[in-house]
Amino acid sequence: MSVVEIEDMIQVLQSLDPIGVGAKDLTDCLLIQLRELEDYNELAYTIDKKH
Repeated sequence: MSVVEIEDMIQVLQSLDPIGVGAKDLTDCLLIQLRELEDYNELAYTIDKKH
């Protein structure tokens, strides 16, 4: 199994319900959830990513 295949599987896992399951940590979980929002907010994403 290649690294690319594993990364693809992780993305599929993280897209399952509840969104963010399989995240590395809380920050990663919140970033995944923010990306999935219907009204994506770049500012919220940046704040979560940097702080």
